[in-house]
Amino acid sequence: MNEDLERQALRVVSPELLPLIKMGLINFSFPEKGPAPAWTGWDEKARVFKISILRELAEQASPSLLGMLIEHEANHIACQHFKIECMLPDRLIAGDVEANGWMRRRGTYDPLQKGLSRVLGDGKLVDPVEVLTELGLDTERVYRADIIHDMIHDGELEELIKQLMTGSNMCGGIEHVDDDRAAAIGGVVAAAMPDAEARASGRMWGTEPGEGRFSYAMRPTPPWAEKLMEFARAVIETTLSDGRKHARPIPSLRQLGVHVPSIKPRWGHKPKKACLMVDVSGSMWWGNILGYLASAVKYLRTHNVNVHFIACDTRIVMDEELTDGLPQELPGGGGTDIVPLFDRARELKVEAAICVTDCELPHWPDKPPFETLWIVPAGQHVPFGEVAFYSEEE
Repeated sequence: MNEDLERQALRVVSPELLPLIKMGLINFSFPEKGPAPAWTGWDEKARVFKISILRELAEQASPSLLGMLIEHEANHIACQHFKIECMLPDRLIAGDVEANGWMRRRGTYDPLQKGLSRVLGDGKLVDPVEVLTELGLDTERVYRADIIHDMIHDGELEELIKQLMTGSNMCGGIEHVDDDRAAAIGGVVAAAMPDAEARASGRMWGTEPGEGRFSYAMRPTPPWAEKLMEFARAVIETTLSDGRKHARPIPSLRQLGVHVPSIKPRWGHKPKKACLMVDVSGSMWWGNILGYLASAVKYLRTHNVNVHFIACDTRIVMDEELTDGLPQELPGGGGTDIVPLFDRARELKVEAAICVTDCELPHWPDKPPFETLWIVPAGQHVPFGEVAFYSEEE
């Protein structure tokens, strides 16, 4: 039965959320009983968010109602409501005010209210307009849940809380979660859902309501960036280092009364040196290249590879070992000559290098003794090494 309901949920979920569910960031359950008609929890073991909908409700709900139920719960994840410490009713109301505020903005709040009442009879949603009016706030804005929570909590609006908590409330709440993966999943869900841009800016206190419409499309990683990470992974070398003793004796000798501690092997990453060489001549186009390079550099550094950064137009303008990300600014803008980059890399005795250039060069360097990955525009040719082609459209 649960499998049938899960397939039904996948058919009605919004296109923006479907890839996230297939990636395993969110899953569904349909229990017989629960704290509310629908609620969201953090699965500590699997480290994913689980959207739960009462089985009876899921079986009776129309496809559109089921889709809106999922949207409401996904709003809680996207808005990171699991970061609010307090689990009292005012905290749950604050979360629903923001979650339903986004639904009202998209025109799905009223249909959800009517559909829930039709199925449950006493179904009741927290009305964001009602709460904002009571608090004296602009009813056309979507306020952050933590702001609403503080105002309700500080104002001790007991009558409002009692009124809103009567009947079958929509939200069972998300318990406080102190987990980096939970926060990361919440960010991905927020970016994938409609109004992503408004979530990033329009939720701030004191901003004016916007007039535009925002959409978000998940962009796949470009092939050249995948080749970059593949090259970075190939640089890493895992070796067997000194073992360490532990108290558990070798089983085959235990029956003889001989206590010989086992040796547990320890694996480590062999120290290596690599360099990132960039062409900073006036003809270079950067786009999102530096963002992907930063990810590769971080990966190398966390696996015991020291990364040296060298920038050059007709001369070397930057030469430093990276300790905390890439430089914020790159000097340059002159002509082009990348030979000094490779000469410096030879002096450093690196074992691998990544070179970014537009190939508008007077001459090529000689083949070096280290592995080289070129990141160059599509259609260019390089004299040696591996190559990853980028295009300005990616």
